Amino acid sequence: MSDEQPAESEAVEGPWSRESLAWVSTVDVSFFNDTLKGMREGTAGAAPMPAMSMFAMREFAISRPVGELVAFAACFKNSDDTFQAIATAALRRTPQEAAELVIEQLKTDRGTAGGEARDDGDGTATLVRNVVHDVAGQRPALDIAEFLQACKNSGRHGSADTEAQQVVDWTIQRFTSPDSGRTQLDRARLYVALLFLGCPAEADAVMRETLRHFDLKANGGLPDDADAVEFAQALRTISPSESLLADWVAHQLNRHEDFEFLRRIIAGVLHSDQAGEGRKGEIVEYVSERLESDDIIAICRLLTSNGSDACSELRRCAASIEDPHKLAGLVKRWYDAPLLKGSTQLFLADIAARGNKPDRGPRSLTELVLVDSHLDRTSVTDECRQQLWEVAAVHVKGRSGDEMVQLLRRITHPRRRRSAEQKIAAILADEMLRRSVEPEQFAQYIQALRDTHDIDPRTAVFLACKQLADPDDAQWHRGESAGVIARTAARLNEAGLVGDAADLLERCMEDEQRMTPEDMRVIVRCLTEHGFPGTELENLLTNTLGRWSDAGHRGAAVTALQGPDFHGRVADFVSLLR
Repeated sequence: MSDEQPAESEAVEGPWSRESLAWVSTVDVSFFNDTLKGMREGTAGAAPMPAMSMFAMREFAISRPVGELVAFAACFKNSDDTFQAIATAALRRTPQEAAELVIEQLKTDRGTAGGEARDDGDGTATLVRNVVHDVAGQRPALDIAEFLQACKNSGRHGSADTEAQQVVDWTIQRFTSPDSGRTQLDRARLYVALLFLGCPAEADAVMRETLRHFDLKANGGLPDDADAVEFAQALRTISPSESLLADWVAHQLNRHEDFEFLRRIIAGVLHSDQAGEGRKGEIVEYVSERLESDDIIAICRLLTSNGSDACSELRRCAASIEDPHKLAGLVKRWYDAPLLKGSTQLFLADIAARGNKPDRGPRSLTELVLVDSHLDRTSVTDECRQQLWEVAAVHVKGRSGDEMVQLLRRITHPRRRRSAEQKIAAILADEMLRRSVEPEQFAQYIQALRDTHDIDPRTAVFLACKQLADPDDAQWHRGESAGVIARTAARLNEAGLVGDAADLLERCMEDEQRMTPEDMRVIVRCLTEHGFPGTELENLLTNTLGRWSDAGHRGAAVTALQGPDFHGRVADFVSLLR
C-alpha cells in the first residue's frame, strides 16, 4: 500500500471523504466490497454514507484497468454494483476503452473469453445490453461514432468479431430507436461521423434503421412526417454541399435490396423533397432509368394515393426513356393500375413530347410506330393505343406539317380525328401568335392536308385558318399578330394554295371590330413585299376593308394605306374605298 493511501481499516471503517478515494485504484475487489457495505450500512466508527459508495464506485470504474474491471465484475456481491461499475466506465472513459470493456464483458458473460463459445442465447447478455442502452442514450454522437469504429476494428484483421458485431448492432438499434431520446440531429451527426471515420457499413445501418422507423410509423403510407423531414434537414444542415440522403438512396438501388422498403422511402423522399434542392430531380431520373417497370409503377401508386405532385415529375422522367419495349411495358402497367389509369393520356402525351427532355424534340413518327408495335404485343387495349396517336398528333411544336398529317391519319375513329384537328388548329394558332412556330410549318400542314387521300382535308383546313384568323382576344397582339397572318398567307400563296391564303386573309381583315388601321397597314405592306398579286390584293381589300360599316374607321384605314409605305397602284386603289 502506498504512503498516501489510508490504512485498510480506515478505508473500511471510515470516516470517508471524496478527497481520499485514491485507494480505490489498488485494493482488491473483496476489500472494495466490504468498504461499499460499510459506506451503505455504517460502521462502529462512522455513520452510513450511501452517497459516498456511489462516488467510490465511480472512482473504481474510472481508475481500474479494463481487464481488472471485467475480472472483478463477477465478484461484486450485488448485481447492481456490477452494472454500475461497467456502465459508469463505459460512459466516462474514452470511446475506445468503452468499446474494449463492453466487448470483453460480453465475451466473459458468454464464456468465450478463452475462445470457447457456449450457446446460451442472449440471456447472459442482459448486463451488456443494459450498458449499451445507456451508452447509446447518453454519450454524444461523436463518441458513439468512435465507439462503433473501435468495435469494428477490435477483431483480427481490423474487423469485428461476433461479440463486437453484436455490440455494434445493439448500439445502432438503440440509438436509432424512436424512444432512445436521441434527436434527428444526433442521428444525422452519427451518420456523417461514421462515414468520415471509414465505417460505411455502420453508417448504412444507421441510415437504414432511422428510415425504417419512419416507415413503420407511416404504417403503409409515405414516410414523410415531421421526423423524416427533420432528419433530412439535419443532414443538409451538417453537410450543405453534399446530398447524403439522395446518395444513400442511389447506393441502395444499386444493391437491389429490399425494394418494398425502398419504394416507400423513395416515395417519401420525393413527396416531401427530403433530398434537398437540386437532388430530387436526380433521384427521379435514377428511378426512371434504372428501376424495373413494376418498381416505378409502385412508387407512382404510392405518390398518387397520397396526392403528391411528385408523381407527375416521375411520370415525365419515365416518359423520356428511349427503349420502346420498356416504355410499352410501363404504359401497359400504368393503364392497368386503377390509381394511375386516369392519367394514362397524360403519360402518353409525355411520351410523345419526350418527357423531361423536350429540347430533343418530340418523338418522331418512326419512334412512335415502334412504341405502338410493342404496345400491341403487350395486349393493351386499342383505346390506349389510339390515345397515343391522338396526343402525338396534337403535339405540333417541333414537327413538320407532313408529320402532323401522318399522325392524324393514324387516328382511325372519325370523331376522334375531328377532335384532334380542332386541338391542332387551336394549338398551332396559339404557338404561331406567340412566335414559337413559323408560318412555314402552317403552310406545310395545309399543303400536306391538301395532298392526302386518306382523310377529307376540308374540315381540318377550315379549322386551322379560322382559328388563326379569329383567335381569342387574349392571343391577339396589335400589329404583331396581323404580321404573322400576313406572312402565313404569303407563304400559302407561294406554295400555290391561293384559295387558302385568300380565305385566311379575308377571315382576318373583315373583322373591323378587331382590325386597326395599323393592322391593315402591316398586312398590306407585308403582302406587297412578298409579291402578292395586285389583282388579288385589290379583290381582298374590296371584300374586307370596302365592306366595313363604320365610315370613320374605314377612312382611317384608307389613310394608313396611303402613307409613305405605299405608292402607285395600291395607294390609288384604296382611295376608291374611302
